[in-house]
Amino acid sequence: MTTEAELREIVKEPPQTIWDKDIARIDEHARTIIAHSPFVLLATSNSDGTCDVSPRGDPAGSVLVLDDHRLVLADRPGNHRLDSFRNVLDNPHVGCCSSCRG
Repeated sequence: MTTEAELREIVKEPPQTIWDKDIARIDEHARTIIAHSPFVLLATSNSDGTCDVSPRGDPAGSVLVLDDHRLVLADRPGNHRLDSFRNVLDNPHVGCCSSCRG
């Protein structure tokens, strides 16, 4: 399999309601989840595409929403490798996943 068309022969196109969930901003629902989440995964990659996912855990409320497009995560004492920071300097595109289930 080498194309999306070949993949779509196996997996059908999702309904429009699924596509409508894809928003380009941090909405109120996302803000609520972020505010209650004690755990975040930060996904980054460098310019050659090498990926890194870094777990970040702190008390709920430690991730701040600056606006509809930016979050602030605390820099915690860790292994001093700076993988995520170096990747963000190289490639500013990031992904985050949080969970508020305990």
